[in-house]
Amino acid sequence: RYELKVPSGDQTGIKVFIRPNIEVVTQLSTDLLLDVDVSKSFVLTGNTEDPDLVTGFNFVPVIRAKNMSSTGTLAGSVTELIEENTSPLEGAEVRVIVADTVYTSTFTDPLGQYLIMGLDPGTYIINTSKEGYAEMELPGVEIFTANTTTQDFQLTTN
Repeated sequence: RYELKVPSGDQTGIKVFIRPNIEVVTQLSTDLLLDVDVSKSFVLTGNTEDPDLVTGFNFVPVIRAKNMSSTGTLAGSVTELIEENTSPLEGAEVRVIVADTVYTSTFTDPLGQYLIMGLDPGTYIINTSKEGYAEMELPGVEIFTANTTTQDFQLTTN
């Protein structure tokens, strides 16, 4: 059993800063995406070199806030290719890479499908992998404002 702390969050709440700013206009609406990156939001406490000496976690939420009217979406599927047949690949990680750094990522669902919303318009490297399969990377994938870019992957076993 581990202790979970929320540093200062219980006194001041969680603050979210949105860039670019959202302008509120009468009679109009805006869709806002608040994307919590769970993989970066829990920080181990104690001796992180030895799992037996971990004492707990600090919850420091990493939240990406995006105005959906100024961003685009990446969607698609990941399948496995076995002897000229394809089938959906659940649990494959799909990463959006900017300047050699993972900007955001997700995993495929039981149907092998994924969806990454709130991407700024531009050109990205998209990488996908799953243990036991050859990694695949596609440079030059373009994301456009208020549009969905579809990018499918076929992975082969190692």
